[in-house]
Amino acid sequence: METVCQWFLYFTAYSILGWACETFYCSVGNRKFVNRGFLNGPVCPVYGFGAVLMILLLQSTEKNLVALFLSGMMVTTVLEYLTSVLLEKLFHMKWWDYSRYKFQINGRVCLLNSLMFGGLSVILMRVLHPWISGLIARIPTSLLPWISLGILAVFAVDTVVTVRSILILKGKMQEIQKLLEEIKTRTEAAAAQLRAEMREKTQESKASLEARLDQYRLPEGVSLREFVEERRKKAAAAAKSGGMLHRRLLKAFPNLSSARQNDALDRLRETWKMKKSEKQKDPQ
Repeated sequence: METVCQWFLYFTAYSILGWACETFYCSVGNRKFVNRGFLNGPVCPVYGFGAVLMILLLQSTEKNLVALFLSGMMVTTVLEYLTSVLLEKLFHMKWWDYSRYKFQINGRVCLLNSLMFGGLSVILMRVLHPWISGLIARIPTSLLPWISLGILAVFAVDTVVTVRSILILKGKMQEIQKLLEEIKTRTEAAAAQLRAEMREKTQESKASLEARLDQYRLPEGVSLREFVEERRKKAAAAAKSGGMLHRRLLKAFPNLSSARQNDALDRLRETWKMKKSEKQKDPQ
């Protein structure tokens, strides 16, 4: 039990340190604070898993600097790739994208990050872990289970809140995407029908086509203009209803994309940027 608790505390410590490094790196690049974690708290569990995995696998190469660096590169690159695939499969969203970098694989991993992680692996094994393991070894054995359970409870609550927020965001994107596709489908169908009618009669200008589209009535009896306006209002209302947790996720993962609802994701980003600019203009 003592050993399990110690390893859990290693995982926690490296999750926090990973969050600090990732947040610092991204905040400097964006010139503003960016909470880079997947969860809401100051933790990046993937760094915790990566560190624990390296400690378990790389102890035999610890004395060989080159082997330690290359092994650390390999372990962290595989972990980052698998994490990207898993998150995309679970939520149908791509959380980061390195496609613009040289020497990358499917936008999931890139050589630059792998080299950086290789260097961090050396620092972890040679500097950090001896220090952190020494600190954790000083914790009284009787307190280890209680500290571990308390941290585990916080992790569990944060995970539930985050996953629920992502699922709500996913549902919102599906709703907006459906409305946008309805607008596109009905408008294109109406335009195609009117173009076919015009080809039979005479060649009319683009302005004439747009004027006739305004007057076009759908089978339901409403005008195309009314249909489009209604769908746009619903999409705008859905986009504006986004909560703080959703905005944090989009800020934390600026390259977040969705193969199924990318238009809706763009609409959310545009709406929240407008809301932010409006607040800045009118602080009251």
